[in-house]
Amino acid sequence: MNYQNLSKKQKSFSQRNRDLVLITLMFLLLLPSINAQEDIKLKISKSSYEAGETIQAELIFSKAPIRNFDIALVKDNIKIPIGAIVIKLTDKRNFLYFDIPSNVEKGNYDLKIDNVIFLIDNNLVEASASEKIFINNINPAFYWLKEQKKDTLEAILYSTSSLAKTGLNPLSSQLLEQQDALGCFPKGDCKVKETALGLIALNSLNLETTKTLNWLYGAQNDVSLGTFKVVIISGANACQVNQNAVNIEQGVGEVSVSGEIPLNVNCSSQPSNIKLVHTYLGNSYELASTNEKEITFNIDKNGCFGISYKSDCDYEASLYATYALKKLNKDTQKALSWLQQNSDEFTTLHHAFLLLISDFQYSREWLINNQKNNGAWSKKALSIDNTEDSFITSIAAQALKSTAYGENGLIWLKDKENLNNWDNNLLLTSRILFFAFQDDRVETSLSLNPGVLAVFKDQKDPVRLTLSNKGNIPIKVFVKYPEEITVDKNSLTLDALETKSLFLTIDTGVVKESAIELSYGNKSYILPVLVSDELLSYVTNPLRFISEKSSVTFSIKSKETKEGDIKLKNFGEDILTDVKLELSGDLVDIITLDTESFSKIDVNETKEVFTRINKNQDAQLSRYIGNLTLTAKEGYSSTLTMEVVITDFGEASIIPTYQELEGFETEVAEEEETNETETALTEITPRKSALPTILIIIFILIVVLVICLIIRKKRKKKPVKVEVTYPRPTESERFKEHLRKLEELKK
Repeated sequence: MNYQNLSKKQKSFSQRNRDLVLITLMFLLLLPSINAQEDIKLKISKSSYEAGETIQAELIFSKAPIRNFDIALVKDNIKIPIGAIVIKLTDKRNFLYFDIPSNVEKGNYDLKIDNVIFLIDNNLVEASASEKIFINNINPAFYWLKEQKKDTLEAILYSTSSLAKTGLNPLSSQLLEQQDALGCFPKGDCKVKETALGLIALNSLNLETTKTLNWLYGAQNDVSLGTFKVVIISGANACQVNQNAVNIEQGVGEVSVSGEIPLNVNCSSQPSNIKLVHTYLGNSYELASTNEKEITFNIDKNGCFGISYKSDCDYEASLYATYALKKLNKDTQKALSWLQQNSDEFTTLHHAFLLLISDFQYSREWLINNQKNNGAWSKKALSIDNTEDSFITSIAAQALKSTAYGENGLIWLKDKENLNNWDNNLLLTSRILFFAFQDDRVETSLSLNPGVLAVFKDQKDPVRLTLSNKGNIPIKVFVKYPEEITVDKNSLTLDALETKSLFLTIDTGVVKESAIELSYGNKSYILPVLVSDELLSYVTNPLRFISEKSSVTFSIKSKETKEGDIKLKNFGEDILTDVKLELSGDLVDIITLDTESFSKIDVNETKEVFTRINKNQDAQLSRYIGNLTLTAKEGYSSTLTMEVVITDFGEASIIPTYQELEGFETEVAEEEETNETETALTEITPRKSALPTILIIIFILIVVLVICLIIRKKRKKKPVKVEVTYPRPTESERFKEHLRKLEELKK
């Protein structure tokens, strides 16, 4: 028997089966996606959003999914945690909505519906759908910067411009305190670079810039602006300026010298006080002086800027001054010509500013050629310096912002950003935001709760719709609604970060499907209104308050205090960390939370927050309204709209006639009972993915297939003939055997 040959045959058999298994597995995995997109239609209300706004979508299935599905917001293959609420109108028609997290990065995203499982022809088929959306947001470092104390002039100038341009409304007082009466910066020691930055800051705040602009114009080394004169205070009878006599009367002599350079002043008879003075728009500036007998004044006329007023040319000061004039759409031709002629070939700052100011093609190519592979730039050309510099990168990235090189620079900067700043350095962070993120803008952002209004047919009481202004700009909202729906207001105004409510009365005997329109600025929401006998909902957010209500109302007297527990729970399968609670709107003045954060919440763990309403018994308003927002480090958040009505103030207001919450302690008990009872509107905790189940089924099918193949193989295998040679018997032995058989027959 050849064992080597037998071994080869067994390996060949194993290899063939393994190949078959792999092919089968690939077929089974690929099969579900063949017609996946045909089974789902995902409709979203719009394709562009602001951070904090509410995404509304409708899902239509060709067949009813056999279980719930996953919803995700995806950017660059990374899932962003969201807490979507899904409303099942029918098995084949779902609505969903969720608020975009306020801290998401600006960019393009995919709204993905994953892990949708259908049973088709007795086969489990997994399907998915997605739609692309754009989300606008500012870099979170702007919010960090706004909260910091600015102690230095440069930090004040950079941060004021950055925050104002973005729309975060910085205070102007600090900036104006640094301004000199002549319009320049800083007070009492005016400098060109600081004045240029101050000019940009004033313009960003829409403040008066005329005096600052005129000072900067006057500071330019240009003989065509204003007049120059030599002032001589001397006891001599006569002095000369460029060999022209200057009469000295009563010890003082003056002569206009506009356009004449250089200026040789000679009072040879005795020492004198000789000054060169520039006058522009009523302001006089002493440029140089001496107490000697003679002096030569040199007036630079090439258009550059110095560190101070008409001082010797300084390249960096000239860059900033020219950049500021360009930002205000002023003429920069003379200064720009000097900059191009005097730039340093090996300095990145020079080329970055030249491209920012003039789109200088050589500087564009230079920046591209000297960018590191990781997207950063150094202070000098790569042949000299290979050290990455965040500030220089911010200027170069802005100069190349419309190209892939600029985008790579921004990506590098964002990677270096830590805890919403760079190196915990106020000045560096303000500089980077000033240049690299100067196009970020805070836009109006409004969220709805709920984003889809679904009620039962027997609903008679008013339904609350909560509107929250997520931005720093006041919003006026206009409401349009059909005849079968009544809304208590046609319009309302929400201040920055304010929350207000509308109350809708729906004629459920008439309405089956309807909608109301909410418009603000150039944006709008269409809010679906659905009426049905049966409604089923579930929430994909694991971090939630233990309440089926999205809003609660407390009624209390002005001298009364109520206390109780607000409960929250981790319904998910992972530990949630750094969980925080935050009150917004008027609630901060009436509600006190005993605990505002938890380091972690374990899986299926419930936390209680002891809460006091009107703790000091000094309510000042008739109504307090806002949101209690719950956030986790993992990105999940939940919002509970809360309203406190002070009943003895007597102000006429619309209060729902149905009971939302009679008392704090009562509400907690009711919530516990409600969550233990089955209702038509059911909250389902986040579920496990169906994909592992599919893989198990596929694995079982493969095992069965392999076993069948092995059995079949054994059945088909031909028997092996084995020849065995026995010793041939002799004749005597056959004869003896024959005799033995005869004897047996006789017996």
